[in-house]
Amino acid sequence: MTGSAHPRADRQRGAVLIVVLWCAGLVAALLLAALGTGRTDALVARNAVDQARAQLAAEGAAQLALARLLIRRAEGRPSASGDPEPWSDGDIAGRVAVIDENGRIDINEASFEMLAGLVQAVGRGEAEASALACAILGFRGAIDSRCAAVSSIQAGQVFAATAQLAALPGADPALVAALVPHVTVHSGAFGIDPAAATREALLAVPGHSPGIVAQFLLRRAARAPLGEGGSVYDVLPPSRYLTASPGVVFVIHAEAVVPGGAVYRVEHVVRLGGGDDRPYRTLAWRAQPPPRFASQAAR
Repeated sequence: MTGSAHPRADRQRGAVLIVVLWCAGLVAALLLAALGTGRTDALVARNAVDQARAQLAAEGAAQLALARLLIRRAEGRPSASGDPEPWSDGDIAGRVAVIDENGRIDINEASFEMLAGLVQAVGRGEAEASALACAILGFRGAIDSRCAAVSSIQAGQVFAATAQLAALPGADPALVAALVPHVTVHSGAFGIDPAAATREALLAVPGHSPGIVAQFLLRRAARAPLGEGGSVYDVLPPSRYLTASPGVVFVIHAEAVVPGGAVYRVEHVVRLGGGDDRPYRTLAWRAQPPPRFASQAAR
């Protein structure tokens, strides 16, 4: 009887050992899961903090750029080069650019020639350029003899944002993305100011060849005179589409990057003026706009 009890006890001890090992494994798995969840939560929290720091830094950089712009205006020199400038604050770095909106083509005011020319300047064909130009004119309720086949003439609508181009027939996403850096809805100008214009906007002007535009951009970048009594603008042939900017509407692009890699961008469009009590008015504020920090000389 005693001999038969030992195998039973051994079996019981073995069963208990299995249960203990199973419980230990389960506890270990739970601990690993808890540690993993803790690390994930910590990572999510850190990313949120980094993103918040980048956002506040970019917004602060945009406000500082606006303050400098207002100072220049008070000193009688409100123009802006449009070139991106680096900035840093502690371990946060970034770039900021102030661009005169009169260097862009206003899709609420531009003619068929300028609109079609811009579409061709970004690499599309003549037929596609004419179709989109007519679609823009049709949205505005404008009539042009070259758009006789367009049946979408509407009752004089106004573009409130350049993103509305995406709703027009024939405006695929790639084309809209290519056009947006060179168009505006805020200048209210029929033409563009060559002092602030992008390369593509200059190419949209009838009579501007790539060679002339390239020469002009080099001269403009260097600010080199062409001779006694000459001007950098003498490179460009006279055109009714070239106008001097009043230096009133500007767009400020600000970008901030934190050490963790988080990036935040803001775009602030302002109209200067209105008196000492209101030196500027915000026309648009967009977060995380597309990067537009190409050098002014390259545009």
